[in-house]
Amino acid sequence: MLDQKTYTSEPIPPQSPVPDEIRTQLRRMLQCKFFRHSPRLTRFFTFTVEQALAGCEQRLKEYAIALEVFGKPDTFDPRMDSAVRVAARQLRAKIDLYYLTDGAHDPILVRYRPGDYMPKFYYRPDAPTATADHGEAGDGQLRPAVLVEKDRANIRALTDCLDSMSYPIAAVIDCGERCLELLDTVGPCVVLTGLNLTGSIDGAALARTLRDRKNTSVVTLVPAQVETQLLEEIVMSEPDALVYQPVRPADLRTAMRIAISRGNMKDKSERPEPELAFA
Repeated sequence: MLDQKTYTSEPIPPQSPVPDEIRTQLRRMLQCKFFRHSPRLTRFFTFTVEQALAGCEQRLKEYAIALEVFGKPDTFDPRMDSAVRVAARQLRAKIDLYYLTDGAHDPILVRYRPGDYMPKFYYRPDAPTATADHGEAGDGQLRPAVLVEKDRANIRALTDCLDSMSYPIAAVIDCGERCLELLDTVGPCVVLTGLNLTGSIDGAALARTLRDRKNTSVVTLVPAQVETQLLEEIVMSEPDALVYQPVRPADLRTAMRIAISRGNMKDKSERPEPELAFA
């Protein structure tokens, strides 16, 4: 199902950071260890931010970026050359790492959705003090989200929700096996998983595998239309919380709060059935 949202040339909506604040945030990020020795991604990051601030959405297309940022010839064919898409994935990953480490308390967030080269800018008024409602574990550590989903529209909806919550994203992947490999490096986190994934492990099997894993909470995304048998299978996989699609920020916030609270219980074998999250 295609994402039906349209985007205007107005990159900064009302009540968003002003250009001077965004440029200050950009300079701060470019001075960190993740960008300091990466001139290619620095050019990419700077170009997309400046074009967004100027309202030049048409210059934030893959072809234009390839020519203006990476010096590709005008014969560049994005079907044959994935340089821009690869760089975009690398940029998102470095930004996520930055906000999980050096920028954990920065007042402004810069985010890119998968498949979109237009950055979005947000204030993060809660940056100096994280709270349990915002994903804090029992030990006071903020738990980032790991998105496991292969549907691009669902990924966009989830990243939009998390961005509106100023919530850090550790990774976006589409494979259950890859998720299991990644968790050892991510540490305490909240896994948001869809049902249909690439590989041999689906969302329900992933939740079953993770249900006894310490410091990992699981929220399973349930389709709006779901058969009783499938719903029973989801419940039997024992995620920490369920949330119905289409996901709204209030629903997701509630589900993650429930999941983290239940994940903090010492004896998971005695926890009650997973709860649904509704606003």
